[in-house]
Amino acid sequence: MLNFLNVKVLPSYFKVIQSAAKTAAESVKPLIDLGVFQSSGPLFSLMPLLKELGLSIRWVIGAAALALIEILVNRKLEELGLKTDGSFKQRVKRLSAIAEQKGVKIPNLLAKPFYDARSKVIHRGVEPSETEIKIIIEYLQHLAGSLKKVR
Repeated sequence: MLNFLNVKVLPSYFKVIQSAAKTAAESVKPLIDLGVFQSSGPLFSLMPLLKELGLSIRWVIGAAALALIEILVNRKLEELGLKTDGSFKQRVKRLSAIAEQKGVKIPNLLAKPFYDARSKVIHRGVEPSETEIKIIIEYLQHLAGSLKKVR
């Protein structure tokens, strides 16, 4: 039996569900357009090699997120008119120094948990753990938000 509270809450609940479904569909559409889910799609083509190397989609996600971090660092340096040469460590130190001068704290991309996960995935080609994926994604999200404030 429905009570008054349910009658008031249900329409809002359905709007939230509808909005989430629409957002999910919009997020997946570019992947469908690329043919990612087709047997001839790019991701499907990578799967045998990933399997042969003992890797999975988790490694792909980790590597992509780490590549995005590298792109964010390089593009912000370019935007600020700073050099983009040198090692990742040198570029991060350069960017961190200028962000700090501008009063913005960016995540410490040289912190051991992140740096170890980065080295493991990118340089050693090892599957990241669920915890490492979470760390990588958290750093990516925090970095993206912080860098928007650096002008």
